[in-house]
Amino acid sequence: MPTDLPDLRQIKTLVAIADTGSFTKAAKQLFVTQSAVSHSIRGLEDQVGAKLVERFGKRISLTQDGVVFLRRSRRALHELE
Repeated sequence: MPTDLPDLRQIKTLVAIADTGSFTKAAKQLFVTQSAVSHSIRGLEDQVGAKLVERFGKRISLTQDGVVFLRRSRRALHELE
């Protein structure tokens, strides 16, 4: 299991994807390109060693691991606020 922690940008990207249901909409919300969102999520998945997002064309769904990671990420973001 990787020892590096995900960065805040990656966590916010996952939350935006979950909230919007789309990489494109998440990119608009975060003021970045869709490619940046894809790279961020791919890096996050590599870092945690699990697939977090299932892609179905332009639609997405979180995997079981993604749901758990999202729940923990929301708690962590809430604590940081």
